[in-house]
Amino acid sequence: MNERDVEHMWKVASNNPNHDTNWHDPVVIAFAELIRANEREACAKLCDKQAEGAYWEGADACAELIRARGNT
Repeated sequence: MNERDVEHMWKVASNNPNHDTNWHDPVVIAFAELIRANEREACAKLCDKQAEGAYWEGADACAELIRARGNT
């Protein structure tokens, strides 16, 4: 997800397609971080699911690395 995607979602969420996005606004920054955290967890859960089925040997480590990205 890039800045353009986040900006599009912000405009949809604000219900104003002409809303100028202020990337220094703490609310916009918090919104973007929530999206990133949600995407990280979704990816980590895919790895968890692979680990449960023993489809991929490194799935547990992958899930841990994805989740650790949110702590840096």
